[in-house]
Amino acid sequence: MNDLPQRLEAEARGRYVRWSPALWQELLAGPAAEYANALHAAGLSAEGEALLTSYLTLARDGIGLGYLAPAASGARNFFTVAFSEVLPRKLAGLKPARQAELLAACWNLGENLESQAAWLDRVFATELRELPSLEKLETMVERISTGMQQAPDQRLSPEWPVVMIDLAAVDHRFLPGAVRFLTPTVVCVYDRARSGAGGEVPTLGVWLRETPVILGPVAVDEPPPKPADDPLWKRVNERDPRLSTRFAAVANDWRAVCTLNTSQCLFALLPGEQP
Repeated sequence: MNDLPQRLEAEARGRYVRWSPALWQELLAGPAAEYANALHAAGLSAEGEALLTSYLTLARDGIGLGYLAPAASGARNFFTVAFSEVLPRKLAGLKPARQAELLAACWNLGENLESQAAWLDRVFATELRELPSLEKLETMVERISTGMQQAPDQRLSPEWPVVMIDLAAVDHRFLPGAVRFLTPTVVCVYDRARSGAGGEVPTLGVWLRETPVILGPVAVDEPPPKPADDPLWKRVNERDPRLSTRFAAVANDWRAVCTLNTSQCLFALLPGEQP
């Protein structure tokens, strides 16, 4: 195996215009060495050599295609999380055939996500990092794909409980303003008090599951919509006086959210019984 990294790099130099020798060396010294040591500790010899070759080949191609980011960049897209963090640490304990399947699955998923919205890649990266076992990868993909992209079976009701989601827990300066639905259960919340040097407005994504998940910043091309009110919230306000100072309120057929003039929280109607 001593000459494998050199052979793979030589191929990459002739194949990829975006090839990064520095990032390749970073991978070899860190994640690849970690995976190699784990394979050795698991007692895998010939099978371990084949698995390490597959890992290095896929990671090499990820560098050449620009999927893998250096640690110093702070980028944590799915491909980087998978090949720099999760696979080297959690893969070697599985049977060799299963390791090969999961290497291919993470490559395919990471490549597909490169052509999707950045916020969706962030969701998969976050969930992958928190996955207790890679055996749950397929279940995770199905859960996210179904929960985010497809409309829920249960339709919105004004009698659902009001859930308060503290966005300041993620960004202490964030002042929620206008809101836009990205999918039936994912919203983008725009900061109404800040903008970047280029005029971009800070955003936070929220996945409106029964237990909401703050997704962190989401990159969207659309500017903030004009704040509006939704008649549904006037009915909700009758039983919850906190919501009388609405800044923006939106609803679709499955979820409803509002922001207030005086709060750093997002308020949502989510399935459940009134307390």
